[in-house]
Amino acid sequence: MDFRGKRIFFNIVGGVLAVLMVCCGFFSIVNIVFGVCYIKTDIYDISMFPTLNATVSNKNEQGDRVYINKYADVHCGDIVVAHVDWNEKPIIKRLVAGPNDTFYITQGEDKHFNLYVNENLFYTMPEYITYPRDDKIVTESAANHYFAFLNLLNSYAETSPDRVVERADGQKMIKLFANEYLLIGDNWAGSDDVLTVLDSGLSTNYVKRQDIIGKADIVIHKGQNIYISLFKNMMKMIFSF
Repeated sequence: MDFRGKRIFFNIVGGVLAVLMVCCGFFSIVNIVFGVCYIKTDIYDISMFPTLNATVSNKNEQGDRVYINKYADVHCGDIVVAHVDWNEKPIIKRLVAGPNDTFYITQGEDKHFNLYVNENLFYTMPEYITYPRDDKIVTESAANHYFAFLNLLNSYAETSPDRVVERADGQKMIKLFANEYLLIGDNWAGSDDVLTVLDSGLSTNYVKRQDIIGKADIVIHKGQNIYISLFKNMMKMIFSF
């Protein structure tokens, strides 16, 4: 190889090494930022089934993994993680309603339960939900949240009437006050959440904004490759700016 050929060869090698160093530095910075902004957690309960799948310990099956963005704004419809006074571990639920929102639950003729927020249908829940529990498939009623709503409504009518709002057609709704958030699991049959806990008397408070740790920004479902999924999500984040 002559001198010119050697120079071209080393220029190519140097260029490749430079690109690799830049890429390594870039992804190192992204990884550091990612580590600062996100908290990693695995799903261990079935309150968000089928949106999130829990670990099955007796089968040694890993559940879904969730990365929580500590700095993202949270809105109704988001899946969030929060500290609560009635559970030792933080809970992961869907944020259903926020400050000054109203909500109510009805039972339709088809026996489905309809959750309304600010008089708009938020989602519909079937009367019975089938989900895995203790290595079995169980079917249970989703009526607990409907009756919890009715009980709270009756209680508020006596103790806190300013929380009860009545529409022209007679439908009564519960109103949240400032800095109050309603968090409910997607699996009504297997979820202990703000609504059921308030009804049971285990807590007297709705979740506050300072109690919300963050938003579930990235979900890696069981069976997906963690590293490939994280890489794809990082690319989405980078190119969305």
